[in-house]
Amino acid sequence: MSGAQYDITHPEQEMRALKFRTDGIEGSNSIIKFIKAAYDGNRDYVEFGIMQGFSPNVQNKYGDTALIAACAGNQPAIVRYLLRKGADPNFPNYDGTTPLMVASYYGNIEIVNLLLVAGADVNIKNELGTTALKAAEYKGCQECIKALKEAGAEA
Repeated sequence: MSGAQYDITHPEQEMRALKFRTDGIEGSNSIIKFIKAAYDGNRDYVEFGIMQGFSPNVQNKYGDTALIAACAGNQPAIVRYLLRKGADPNFPNYDGTTPLMVASYYGNIEIVNLLLVAGADVNIKNELGTTALKAAEYKGCQECIKALKEAGAEA
């Protein structure tokens, strides 16, 4: 855990942990390039990374994985590919934020549904107590809220 300090009496502070930190994909090492490719939707490079032996759960300096990056970048084809290659839909970053929380925050119902089918746990909380449902409600994604509740998300 990062031990980041947030004022959780203000929802915008609580949700700040769900925003993808693009400085975690700046640089030239191959892991960073792999995660950035997922965020950008560069399927060729993501496939190349997997072929070169990268785990789909490899993490950057914040603990973000290629799956979290693809969720933040609204890249459903990359999400689908990474899940087929063994990406864990419940693998959190260092703040405890999961791909489902990120997809819910960014309001991508297609990705939310892909993660739910893959077994994402709807009731995991990050270190601030945020859940995927809370993120969807904060952003007002009604389709996401409905899907999460139907999957058993607790208010």
